[in-house]
Order: sequence, then structure tokens, then C-alpha cells
Amino acid sequence: SSPIVVTGLTNGTAYTFTVTATNSVGTGIASGASSSTTPLSSQLITFVDPGTISFGTTPTLSATSDSSLTVAFTSSTSGVCTITTGGLLAFVAAGTCTINADQVGDGTYSAATRVSRSFTISAVVPGAPTIGTATASSGQTSVAFTAPASTGGASITSYTVTSNTGGHTASGSSSPLVVTGLANGTAYTFTVTTTNRVGSSAASVASSSVTPKLSQLITFANPVTQSFGTTPTLSATSDSSLTVAFTSSTSGVCTITTGGVLAFVTVGTCTINADQVGDGTYSAATAVTRTFTVTATASGVPTSVVATAGLTQASVAFTAPASTGGASITSYTVTSSPGSFTEIGASSPIVVTGLANGTAYTFTVTATNSAGTSSSSSASSSVTTISVATAAQSVAGTSGNATVALTWVAPSSTGGSAITGYSVRVSTSSGGSYSDAAGCTVAATSAGLLCTATGLTNATAYYFKVAAINAAGTGPYSSASAAITPIGTYALGDTGPGGGKVFYVASTPFACGATLGKSCKYLEVSPTGLWNPWCVGTLATTSPVVAFSSAIGAGYWNTNKMLADCTSGLAYDARATVRNLLTDWYLPNTGEWNAMYAERVMLGFFIDGQGYLASEDATTASAKELVGADGTWVTFSKISTHGAIHSRAIRAF
Repeated sequence: SSPIVVTGLTNGTAYTFTVTATNSVGTGIASGASSSTTPLSSQLITFVDPGTISFGTTPTLSATSDSSLTVAFTSSTSGVCTITTGGLLAFVAAGTCTINADQVGDGTYSAATRVSRSFTISAVVPGAPTIGTATASSGQTSVAFTAPASTGGASITSYTVTSNTGGHTASGSSSPLVVTGLANGTAYTFTVTTTNRVGSSAASVASSSVTPKLSQLITFANPVTQSFGTTPTLSATSDSSLTVAFTSSTSGVCTITTGGVLAFVTVGTCTINADQVGDGTYSAATAVTRTFTVTATASGVPTSVVATAGLTQASVAFTAPASTGGASITSYTVTSSPGSFTEIGASSPIVVTGLANGTAYTFTVTATNSAGTSSSSSASSSVTTISVATAAQSVAGTSGNATVALTWVAPSSTGGSAITGYSVRVSTSSGGSYSDAAGCTVAATSAGLLCTATGLTNATAYYFKVAAINAAGTGPYSSASAAITPIGTYALGDTGPGGGKVFYVASTPFACGATLGKSCKYLEVSPTGLWNPWCVGTLATTSPVVAFSSAIGAGYWNTNKMLADCTSGLAYDARATVRNLLTDWYLPNTGEWNAMYAERVMLGFFIDGQGYLASEDATTASAKELVGADGTWVTFSKISTHGAIHSRAIRAF
């Protein structure tokens, strides 16, 4: 039957095989050939028993094969020993170590039969432990340490700590160990040994020196309930007579100085610790902790109260108290004096309503929290609520074509509120019924207030009254103006709106105004003459010649050019002229002086031999001068050393 061993073959020669089967009849046909195979030589391993080996050593084992092939090692007892393929042993524990020697063969030799050797690993004393921290207390010291790297191959049965002074010992199975019977005030160092069933290790290096100390006990009475806003000082003592220090475990509620002065942040539960760290004689005391309640009180007083008056009310601003009393402020109350009007609000400012207009008030503020209401703040400065403005003053006007240019002076008191407008009323009888004046848009000028009433009937006398309007309403009306009668047109010699004589009437309107942006038809001249140098101050002779205009109506434009070169003298005087509250007077140019000279008989102020300055330069150092005797033009020195010269202010309308 299968298998069948064929012997007598030559090692190292490749063979294939066929099989025939035979019965009583005869032998059958051969099978197909097998795969090729080569018989190999056997090999024998020699492996000497290592005998007993001590734990902690690292011997290298040796074994050989008669094939001269390299033998490899493995361990069958990895819980006791391990080995590299090259034979280097390592021990895990004491006990029986079994090592296998193998040779797997090659193309010539088959694998060798494994050879195993079992031998004893004997335990040794363990290694020395590593010393840690020694912590002294009264009459004893706790010594910490770390187990040794080597147990010696046997379980560690104990550790022993020994003091260097007095030989005091303590034994146990783990770290730390407490050595007792020590003398307080004496310095000690300590060593540690390890013991297994074989024996004890060498001693560790010595610990740092420590000195056992006397114990101490803290006495700290519970402070019981405290009120927020107070600053009590706590007290605690130690039987060592050393000073006790305080800390807070609840700094969100309370803080404390080391000396015991409490300060409260909010209401709640306050926890304070009393500690004494010890000294050369006493060890640190066990901390004593006390917990107590901090209760709320009424808050502090609001400060910096400032009131701002309005119409029947005042807005009162203030600063929150420095202390809330330990509880959130729920409201503030503002109280007036007089009247004791009150308003409650959550924050600054608070508006107090229902006040009397035109009355002086002061205000105080209190703060309220869950514990109650604070004292009243200091009173604010006195403020007066808004009232209507007083009456307008000096209502007057000048006639125009179905219009009156009305002027007046603002009220002496605005009533504590900005004037937002004016009410202008008109009547044909001083004591009659008044109605709103049409077209009267109010504009402010440097000389007063001005509006032009339109839609009036020429040759009819009118009377006007004016009242100011502010946040409190419309104030009293002024006294009625004098009668003002609009006229349709102006003729030469008429009195103009500014109180001067009309000396020029244009057939078609001409450009006028400071920038020649307006349209005018008339020129009037002030009845009062001007007398001054061209420039009162120093004028540089290098002043440039600028472009001037001789056109009717352009004198205002010229005058402003002169003021850019010198802010004193005749140009300034002309622009500073105010008549009937009109402020658009200026120094005439040559064209406007020629128009006046043509009407010199009607005007009556030209005097033979006098000169009159025009608002035009001739050169960088001279201006144009009209000779009153014959109407001719000459030059007039602009330099400050010259004398004064005549001129007049005129206006276009």
C-alpha cells in the first residue's frame, strides 16, 4: 500500500518515479512520472546543556551542526527567558528555561532534528530602589521611592527605609513608608533597600535632608452672616502662636487680605481658609475653612445728577452708585423740587414730565434693590423749564412795489429754547384785526431779522406785528409798527428803502450784489458822507492791479476786491454802513459816481474842489478820484502816508 519507500538512492541526485500495480493476473501499465525530487543528506546538531544560570546575566548560548550550517535558537518558556536567533539569552523571571536549537537544511541537507535543553534560572537579590521625596511631620517622616529596575528574578517581598541618624526603620510593601520615633528639630536623610526571597538589595542613594517638626492646631471661629458693604476683619489663632494667614475660595463673592480684612464683591456664600505654613520648629497646620452668608443691603447713593430742562419736562442724568449693595439695582427714582414730581426708570437719564413751564426745578435721585432704597443724592443744579419767548422788538419796514421789507430785532429772551421761526401779522389799522402776512419768509442778517411781505396794495397804510416761535409755542406779539405805505415805483429824488436818495433809475434791470448774481433797478446814496484814507494800515506798494468794473451795480463787487487788499479805510467804512437794518452798502465805482455827478444839483452834497474816492484802482499804488469841481478823474495815492479823502456809501435795489 501507499506510501512505499525506495532505498539505495544517491544523495544529491534528482529522481522521478512511476508506480505499477500487480494482481494474480499480472502487472499493469506504469503510472505517469512523479515530480522530480532529490534525496538529501541528514545532519546532526550538537547543543551542550548550559547548566544553572543566575538571573540578571545575559549569556550567549552555542550549538553546532555536522553540516556546518548555522544553528538558530528559540525559547519555549518566554515567561522565564527569551533568546535571539544568534543565542543571546535574556531572563524574565527565575525558573526553568527551555531553549530549542534548530537547523532547517538547504539544497544538500535536510532539516536537522531539533535539540532542546532545559536548565535552571536562579534568582538573585533585587536591584536598589530609587529614592524619592522625604516629607517630615511631627516625630516622623514619609519617604517616597520607586521600585528597582530588576526584581532579581523573584517577587519583591518588602522595602525597608532606614534613617541615617539613629537607625530608625520602617518596612512595607509599597511607597511611601513612614519612619516614626524621630526627634523633632533633628535633620535626617533616608535610604531604601528592596528584599526578595534571595535577600536584600544594596541601599539607594540618600534622600534630601528633612527635619521633623511639631504639629500645630488652628482655632478659627465662624464669622456667621455678614452684610454687603461692610469690611470686617476676621481673626484666627494657632496653638504654635505663629500668625495665621487667610485666603478666599470664593473670590467672585468675597476677597480677603492675608491679615483678615474682608471685602465683598456680591451677595452669596463666602468661604475663607485659615492657614499657617509653619517654621523651623512647627510643620504646616491643617487648614481650617469657614463658610458664611453675605446678605444684600441698600445700594449706595447715585452721584453727578445733571438736569436738562425741556417743555413741561426735564431729562435728569446721573451716575450709578459706586456700590450696588450686593444686589442688582432694579430701579431709580427721580424727584423734583418744588412739586415732588417723580419718575421711575431702569437707567440714566430719566425724563420727569408734568412740570410747569418757566419754573426753576432741582432734582434728586434714589436707587432701589432687593434690600431697599438708598438715601437721596445731592440735588442737581437748578434748571428752568422752557417757556415762550418774549416779544420781538423794533418792528419797522421800508416800502416797495406792493411790498414791505420788514425788519425787527430778536426777542430779549428765547424762553430757554431755540427760536424756530416767527409769526408776522399785518393789518390796515393799528388797533384792528391782524392776519398772517403773505410771502413773509424770515431771513437773519447781521443787523437783525428781515422778511418781505408781498401782495399788498400800493398807497395803503399797513401795520405789522411779530411774535417768536419756540418749542413752547408762539410768544406774545410785538407792538404794532408805524404805518408803512407801499409805493409802486421809485423816481429820482425819492427816499429809498435804506433812507437815502434815489439817484439812478434804470430802464432795464442791471446785475448787482456781492457777486453780481442779483438783478436791480435803482441806486440810492447814503445821506452821510465818508472820510478816511484808502487804507488806514500799511499797504504794500506791490499790491497787484486787479480787474475792476465800471458798470452800474458792480461797485459792491469792486468793494470786496478792495477789502481783500486792505481790511480798513473807506471800503471797510462803506461795507460797515447800516441803515434801516440794511447792510448791503458799498463804495461806488466810476460809473456809479458819474451817475451821482449827473444828479449833483438834486443830491446837493458835491462841493467844488473836493475829491471823491471810487472803488477802482488806477495803478498798483493809486486809486481813481473824482474831482468834484468839474467831474474829471485823477489818481489818488493808496500809500498809508497820504491823508483822508471823501466818499459815499451807496446800495442797489
